[in-house]
Amino acid sequence: MAPTQSWKTRAFQAGLFTLAFLPDHTKAQCNPGPTNRSDFSAVYLNNAVYVVGGSKSTLNVMSLDLSNGLDITCPDWKSPSNAITPTGGFQPFAHGVAFAGQNGLIYAQAGDSGTSQTSSVVAYNTTGQWSTAIISGKPLEERAEMTATTDPSLSNAFYYGGRTPSDDTLGGYNDLYSLRISDLTWIQYNLIYPYGTRPNRYAHTSTMVHNKLFIMGGIIVPTGNENLADSLADFRSVLVIDPYSSQSLTIATYGDIPPPKLYYSAVLGPDGHSIVMFGGRSSYSNSDFSHSQDVYVLDTCKLVWSKPTVSGTPPIARAGHEAVVYNQYMIVMLGYTSEETTAEAATYTDDVGILDMTSWKWVNKISKQVVTSDTNNGGSSAANPTCWFNFPSFPLANQANGTAPVPYDSSVILNPFLAQENTSHEEKVEETKKKGFGISFGLFGFLLILGAGIFYLRRQRRKARTLNPRWLPGGVSNSRPSGFEERRNDYPLFVYGNRVEKNGNEDNTVPATGATATTTATPPPTTGVRTYTASDNDEWERSLGNQHANPVDNQPLPRHVDVWDRMHSLNEDRK
Repeated sequence: MAPTQSWKTRAFQAGLFTLAFLPDHTKAQCNPGPTNRSDFSAVYLNNAVYVVGGSKSTLNVMSLDLSNGLDITCPDWKSPSNAITPTGGFQPFAHGVAFAGQNGLIYAQAGDSGTSQTSSVVAYNTTGQWSTAIISGKPLEERAEMTATTDPSLSNAFYYGGRTPSDDTLGGYNDLYSLRISDLTWIQYNLIYPYGTRPNRYAHTSTMVHNKLFIMGGIIVPTGNENLADSLADFRSVLVIDPYSSQSLTIATYGDIPPPKLYYSAVLGPDGHSIVMFGGRSSYSNSDFSHSQDVYVLDTCKLVWSKPTVSGTPPIARAGHEAVVYNQYMIVMLGYTSEETTAEAATYTDDVGILDMTSWKWVNKISKQVVTSDTNNGGSSAANPTCWFNFPSFPLANQANGTAPVPYDSSVILNPFLAQENTSHEEKVEETKKKGFGISFGLFGFLLILGAGIFYLRRQRRKARTLNPRWLPGGVSNSRPSGFEERRNDYPLFVYGNRVEKNGNEDNTVPATGATATTTATPPPTTGVRTYTASDNDEWERSLGNQHANPVDNQPLPRHVDVWDRMHSLNEDRK
């Protein structure tokens, strides 16, 4: 009979079973977020991100709670605590705008599918109530796919561009308005634009950096053209507007320029002067839909593009999404991965991604962040920027066109920083060339001098008088002008005795050291010793021209063999 398990054993096993299934149980408790949302607005306010608009079926505003950080495997979505279903003129909308206001309110304005009420500015209380906002001043016309960008102090929301709502064949806008949030008053700007006319633009992005609006991308509609041209604005240029001085210019960019795209997201980088861009689609046409998960960065100080190397697992490629900045992080959310066609419905993605913009890495989880400001760019505690954009000098008189026109915009001007970069690069190249030429010429001169020195020494060596071991040169050179007799001050080095050949005959001949020349001399009558004379030395020197042997170690030259052979019995009596 098997022993009975104790209650402690059964409790322990039950605990292990519970722990084994705890992760799945926890994941099952994740709150579902908004579904099938695109072309909406994401508003950061009080440690939460609110999703406004972008649905065909509901006006419900859900929020992503960041008070405990964010885990993309289980994002903490919340529904409003006291939601009241609006009636009357409040209807779902898309392609509108929304931004944070004061006193915990969010202001919104419909784009497509809006009513006469929501096409004006309405207010949303984060507990769940919609209300009509009382606005003063001349309002801007109803429109869609415009942008509304708040300044860091939430004092103004700057509206730019857009198109006619629910009908993209009637043209667009190129005007700038602001809604003063403190008293909800509209203000229209008369911008200074000295190079032609700004084209109408919609579906673009607008980011405020150091009190200037940087507007890029989107669809361009030439001013005065009532039939919408499908002209996709690329990123070769950026429209820069200073709403406080009313100055504006469209300036060419340079660097690693992104390919043309629409419905991407853009946020302010943590350095305070860069714009970080993610995703988007490559074409306005549904038949040529191609979405992206690339990351690009625009340095607004010089309007230069770069593409950082990003590690980690990126979120699925998408368009029609939104993003907010949360300190050093870019939080990407929702959007679609395929566009709706006559044959198929659109495919949406409901996930969230986190990009660390300091380490350039996609991460899965972040802790709660301490945020110093609430802006339409999100919660940002970016350090003071180390640089910022300054307008170049404006012309004294307005010009018909810019200095660097592109097909979709003839008002683009050259980037002055690119000219400086090119000048600096050319100066560096020229300086490098000069250094290279200097080093080359110096080396060439050194080699030339060295070669000349070697040549001179070899020539002098060849011209030098070969010493004769039997003759002591004098102190006076033997060089003389042509036609003059040579003056010598040479002396005999030694005298030598005639040697007896092996056959017993006396050898009274002083052979020349050359191959054939000989000199016959009469030996002294008594001693058999004779002096080596000048004639013998001349014969020696003449013979040198017929000998071309090079010295070899441990081997005498041919002329030396004869000399030492005859000198071995110096001053000895003949035997």
